[in-house]
Amino acid sequence: MKVHIVTAANRDRYGRELDQMHRQRHEVFVGGLGWTELARRDGLERDQFDDVSAVYLLAMENGDVQGSLRLLPTWRRCMLTECWPQSVTRGQAPRGPGVWEWTRWCPGTLARPKTLVRARRALILAALEFARSRLIETYLTYCDTKFLGQLVELGWSPEPLGLPQPYGQGQAVGVAWPVEEDLLERTRALFNVRDPVALEVPARGRFSAPVWMLEQLLEAQPDAEVTSPLTTRLAA
Repeated sequence: MKVHIVTAANRDRYGRELDQMHRQRHEVFVGGLGWTELARRDGLERDQFDDVSAVYLLAMENGDVQGSLRLLPTWRRCMLTECWPQSVTRGQAPRGPGVWEWTRWCPGTLARPKTLVRARRALILAALEFARSRLIETYLTYCDTKFLGQLVELGWSPEPLGLPQPYGQGQAVGVAWPVEEDLLERTRALFNVRDPVALEVPARGRFSAPVWMLEQLLEAQPDAEVTSPLTTRLAA
């Protein structure tokens, strides 16, 4: 399973895949978790943060989206400070070029548990590969307290930004966790994964091809990690 990095530059290549992502988010968040305030008649879960600043990680298999997450640059938009400012009581939430927010975590559905596990691992690794490519030092998120233990099991060190706050389905807390220099390698070892999982295809240029073909071309580069030397040639 590979994870495609979708940015403002290459988003026009991913119309079908992004539609699948929004539909799956609705299925998981509204149908599965009961977050009825997110329900929409069209069955596509979107919010005000799904704008040009957002970066999407799409876990794909057999040409279809199996899971996703959204990353937001904190110097532009940040759900934690705009939607849940009461969750930050210990100083101010970090922000800046080295700080991104991890949101809309949707690795799949319990109806496909094996795929969910694969997508979850691939998305975590891709987020760390993306962090390395962008010199990200810290991820922020608003995390349900019942999931904090999973972050610790991964070998991460989440730092609460305040006390847990109640929300409709439980309690959540704003957290920051540092992307330590060796975290990617440690997580790869934990998941028994050797090769990079993230792919970032180029913006549409003179060379135009469907996403599945670009994925095959990029995978042919054994040293590719997030971006490939092939990317420059394809975009030229």
